[in-house]
Parts: sequence; C-alpha cells; structure tokens
Amino acid sequence: MTALPFLFVRVVWDAHVIKIPFRMFGVNVKELHLGLDPNHPFGRKGLALEQAWQQLAPAGCRGMLILDGDTLIDPQDYALMCEAIEQAPDAVHVAPARIWPSSKPELRGWSWAHWSKHPTQELETEGIEFFSFNFTYLPAGLMQDAIKGGLSTWKFPLVDSRMARTARLKRYPVHVVAGARAMHLNY
Repeated sequence: MTALPFLFVRVVWDAHVIKIPFRMFGVNVKELHLGLDPNHPFGRKGLALEQAWQQLAPAGCRGMLILDGDTLIDPQDYALMCEAIEQAPDAVHVAPARIWPSSKPELRGWSWAHWSKHPTQELETEGIEFFSFNFTYLPAGLMQDAIKGGLSTWKFPLVDSRMARTARLKRYPVHVVAGARAMHLNY
C-alpha cells in the first residue's frame, strides 16, 4: 500500500436507506456522518468535508480519499487507488463507477460518474472535466483551493460538481484509476 499520508473518509448520509458497514483490514478510514438539518435536508456535505480536512488530516497529509456511503469497493480497488496516489499525489484520482438516474435525474440511463464534456457510457480516461466523488482522491492543494472558494457553504447535490469545477479552473489533472471498479448502489 501507499506510504504517503492521506485522509480516508467514508461519507455516510444518516437518513439514507442503504446502510452497509465498511471494514478493510489494515485500512484507517474515518466515517463522516451527515445528519439531517431542517435548513439542509441532505446535510452540509461541503462543511463536513472542510471540517474533516481541518480536524483529521494527519501532519504532512497529501490529500483526502473519499468513499461515498452508497459506494462499494474491494481491497483490489483500494490497492489500485493507493498505487495511483503514490504515482501522482498532486492529481485527482477517480475510480470508474456507474451512476444512475435515481442519483442524477437528468440522465436517461446509466453513465460513468466522470466525463470530459457530457455524461457517457463510454469509459473516458482523458480530458476529464467532471467527476462525482463515489471513490475519489482529492490532493491537498485542491482541498485548500476549495476551502478558499467556499467549500463550507457548498450544499448537496452540487459539492461534487463544484469540486470538479475548482479542479478544472486550477488545472489539476484528473486521472482515472485503471482496473478499479467502484460500485454505486443508488440505482
């Protein structure tokens, strides 16, 4: 596995019906629970990510690895992600995951959760401009840029797209982790 220090968080919506425990031997993952708030019925994901970064990131932390609570990975997916982070710790890394209209209503069918110009069922690996978190690594510089750009005020469902926009504007490369296959369960 990787020797680089990074913060690994699993984002769990407390009101979500999909409740799957996550355990992986030797992996230090923090669960970040998003509770209900009358003014923010889906929680304050941007604020939660910013506070997790500021409070939990270890010294010398190179980035944050996010696993959404409705996404499954296996040890091979994790190992491939760690290899990708080790090779390019200052890039965004996304594991391919299918998303469905239940989580992105404008889709007409499933799409990969990352793309260059528009949702697609073709697995793109170059020129990625949009990514959803599912299983994604964000480098420390991008986290700091997002915090400066108002991360704490970003609300669901726009946190992922605003992070992708920040990465694009600040010219962070986005790499697709070859061989990884995260499974998004919200369909």
